[in-house]
Amino acid sequence: MNERHRPAEPAGVVRHMTRFVEGHSLQLLEGGDAYFAAIEGAFERATLEIHVQSYIFADDVAGRRVAAALMRAAARGVAVYVLIDGFGGRTMPHALRETLRRAGVDLQFFRPQVSVCEFQRSRLRRLHHKIVVVDGVLGFVGGINLIDDMHTPGHTPPRWDYAVQVRGPALADLLALARQTWERVTRTYR
Repeated sequence: MNERHRPAEPAGVVRHMTRFVEGHSLQLLEGGDAYFAAIEGAFERATLEIHVQSYIFADDVAGRRVAAALMRAAARGVAVYVLIDGFGGRTMPHALRETLRRAGVDLQFFRPQVSVCEFQRSRLRRLHHKIVVVDGVLGFVGGINLIDDMHTPGHTPPRWDYAVQVRGPALADLLALARQTWERVTRTYR
């Protein structure tokens, strides 16, 4: 590879996530059905904290299922932090937002002001994370948003995507990334 095509060196916590570390357990989750069952079960077992970061949180069967599990966790005293992209989450009904917040879920939006009239390059930055971290010991990463990927109107079903359930040393870095993103966003957009 010549210097001109060499990828940029990742910065911050991401740099630490690029090294190989042994001692992990990984499970491939194919599609939303497997993913939502896995995260719902993880939320039910949570005792300390849950971090959820997603581009979309839909008010559909999958979204309501996730919301209910998050609210049950918050009712047990688990700290629940949900961060949704301001553009991807713009259709999330205010009633669902308020229901989550009243139940004790700390729900925030990344770059919540979305205007098609503002074409500043910095406004195009979005939160495309699909990250879940439960108690710092179980994580999920992949391409699945909080939306029913099998029955979304206007799309040819199904839209297949994957996530990976992760246990092991990388969870410390994933939790640090989730917390760092949460802190940066809540300082900026609250």
